[in-house]
Amino acid sequence: MKKYYIVWVFTIIVTGLIAQDNPGAGDVDLDDKEKIEFYDSYDEFRNRKNKHWQGFDIGINGLMYEDGTDVPPGGYEYLQLDYGRSFYFGLNLFEVDFQINGELIKVVTGLGFDFNNFQLRSNSYMYSRNDSMIEVRDSVWNFCNNNMKNAHITVPLLLAFNTSPKNSTSYHIAFGVIGSYRLSGKQKVVYINGNLKNEILRKSPMHQNPWQVHATLRLGYGNFHIFGNLGLIDYWESGAAPSAKVWTMGIKVLPW
Repeated sequence: MKKYYIVWVFTIIVTGLIAQDNPGAGDVDLDDKEKIEFYDSYDEFRNRKNKHWQGFDIGINGLMYEDGTDVPPGGYEYLQLDYGRSFYFGLNLFEVDFQINGELIKVVTGLGFDFNNFQLRSNSYMYSRNDSMIEVRDSVWNFCNNNMKNAHITVPLLLAFNTSPKNSTSYHIAFGVIGSYRLSGKQKVVYINGNLKNEILRKSPMHQNPWQVHATLRLGYGNFHIFGNLGLIDYWESGAAPSAKVWTMGIKVLPW
């Protein structure tokens, strides 16, 4: 119930921001294309306002430990990741901008969801004991899939710069922070027993911090964007596991 209440609060806040940015939003004029963005052609879509946040992102994600590497400290070898199968997805629903200098300089916020998939190399289950995370190694079956998954609701706060008011001819840069709250967490294990594929799904927060803040940098031209995020808060709760920050690199594959 607490999670759904927080999602509701996020929605109310962002809705309020939209109302402030569009004082007459309650009275919709279907003939006013400035209020409702319908595009009659692809060229009109390309020349729309500059967008920095909204769209569908994909990328890879990982964990960076205190020594600046991705190698977990001794005793936590089971947290070693397979980066070829550790994927990130970002569903950024919409953005709201507050213009400082027209389309050239803006403050951007919005709402979205992100999904982390950390593929583990180990043959271990993760459990909680005495407020710490431990591993239980499976000596019977060899896992063909072992990953941590989580989903967050996200709200960005970005300072954005554009070289042109038209999206299709503009270089973009935006930087700032992304705040998020975890909605779900689980460990998924798959192993083969003879001709049968067996799947174990364990829903658990696994001592992950429910709140996260990431520094972000987004660069692009037209509809093409690349981005990088770096966590400013430990991924794990203090004392439960080694200090680590989440990093993400990716590309926007579907703008709107």
